[in-house]
Amino acid sequence: MVDDAAAQWFNTGQDLYPELERAIQRAEQEILISVYTFNCDVVGRHFVKLLSERAATGVQVKVVLDALGSRQGTEQLVRDLGVAGIAVKIFRPLGSYFPRHIFSFLYRNHARIFLVDGRTFGLGGICIGDIYQKRRDLFVLVRIEHPQLIRQYFNYIWSLAQAAQVGLELNRAAVVEISPGWRVIQSGPRLLEQRIYQWVLEHCRTARRRILIVSAFFLPPTEILQELCAAQARGINVTVITPLRTDRTDYDGFRAIPVGRLITRGVQWYGINEYFHQKYFIVDEDWCFGSANLDIISLCRNYELNVFGSGGPVLRVLEADVDHLKVIPGSTTQYPGHPPFQKFAAFAYRFAEWWMTASPIMDRSQASGVLDLPNLKPEVVAERKSAKRKFLG
Repeated sequence: MVDDAAAQWFNTGQDLYPELERAIQRAEQEILISVYTFNCDVVGRHFVKLLSERAATGVQVKVVLDALGSRQGTEQLVRDLGVAGIAVKIFRPLGSYFPRHIFSFLYRNHARIFLVDGRTFGLGGICIGDIYQKRRDLFVLVRIEHPQLIRQYFNYIWSLAQAAQVGLELNRAAVVEISPGWRVIQSGPRLLEQRIYQWVLEHCRTARRRILIVSAFFLPPTEILQELCAAQARGINVTVITPLRTDRTDYDGFRAIPVGRLITRGVQWYGINEYFHQKYFIVDEDWCFGSANLDIISLCRNYELNVFGSGGPVLRVLEADVDHLKVIPGSTTQYPGHPPFQKFAAFAYRFAEWWMTASPIMDRSQASGVLDLPNLKPEVVAERKSAKRKFLG
């Protein structure tokens, strides 16, 4: 755990959960939780007990968990939370939602939100479950001054839990800092919602010195892959750090395609001999950290939540994390191999990107769900639509 004046940083669930428990026990008015995974295991049942105890004292507790990420004992979990008087929603249930919404079923809620009394905010890669106890990750609890945007995004996710789209008119005021030096960046599947994608893209294009990507899962959209290559060609130090292996062997094979291309263009890649789960991006002194991986699913499909800023204590924490990852024994800078049937794999990669960015919901009315960042210019939207049709070449 690393502390600074405003934030506490955690690398594992076993470090985070005691502090999160204390925050829940101190709650007086409201607890909002959005997670991709809330398992009905030892850790999950413990948090059900904690939340139930606070609900019994009159604290309003609302929980939204993703159906795809929380498949372990979900029905029992929901029953136990409901009996305790906790408002709970399953985000787009597999059985009831999929037959009615084939496309938007694939747009999952991957955002992590822990908001206690509008003062303590938590986000990162850790969710609720035994699997997060020891796996290396990165999560922050920060004291905030302006919770409105976080609460607003939680309500948006809550409204979307069983609907393909909603007509919420979200606040379009200028972005405010939730804490000094911290700003929220929200993301969703529609082009005008893909704010994290846009942050990465614009920063790659304007980088002056370095681009550093740490991502548990790395299958970048073609447009970003091209910008990383272009940045390296103009002398920017581009570094990508991923696990050498994840818990998805099929995914690891596909990753050879973008990583192989970057290596041939001179990009530095580190394959870490440990399945870490954190995800953040550093460009020069700017940083962006949260739930989003640098992959097509996170940037173009999922609902995600990050924070961003420049320099300061956050940058020092992220740089220290990079230094730790690089010295893990058994890590390598040489990609261990390429997938069989490489031409077919490259075609499958292109098809996957098309499928993940070309469903009808992408180009419907953009009025619903415009998020709290300056509106994208029409020419940027047109460019993004054009980029969807590019091949990986």
